[in-house]
Amino acid sequence: MSTNLPNRIKLNDVRLSYPSLFRLTVNPKSPPGTKAKYEATFILDKDLHTKEINNLNEQIDILLKEMKVSRDKLQANHFCLKDGDLSNKEEYKNSYIIKARTEHKYPIVGKDGKTPVSENDNIFYGGCYVSSYISLYKYDQYSLGIGANLNAIQFRKDGPTFNNTMQDIEGAFDPIEDEDSLF
Repeated sequence: MSTNLPNRIKLNDVRLSYPSLFRLTVNPKSPPGTKAKYEATFILDKDLHTKEINNLNEQIDILLKEMKVSRDKLQANHFCLKDGDLSNKEEYKNSYIIKARTEHKYPIVGKDGKTPVSENDNIFYGGCYVSSYISLYKYDQYSLGIGANLNAIQFRKDGPTFNNTMQDIEGAFDPIEDEDSLF
């Protein structure tokens, strides 16, 4: 990380997508031998989060300058900040998305900003609103690019869920009376 970059960037009241906040996972697109990480994708509305988007772009430009590489020399998938309008996901329209990861435990807190939250509290899901601290870094091991570290996350409020799974299944299935009828 460059010494002239702030240590952290705060993302305020952004939507959470694809959270793996409590369990280490390996991205299937990662190079072989990649370590498992905690991760989350944050959705920044283009109209509401202009300050954060501008700050992220400024920090990316600083890192690119240090790398002596221009934006047009890197493929879009080598940037942690992506234009959601280029995605086929409806929830990413008119937004930028940024995926942040970490190998290490990090603070996960509730609305009060200090009470730790566990997986059993079941408050984080794709679609809820959070605030988060992230930090950007440059990488050049397998390829050149800019990534984001996940430093801390706070639950802010509920929002419409992105998944289409059934949350309430009471009465959705008929009881099975006879075990022989299973097959």
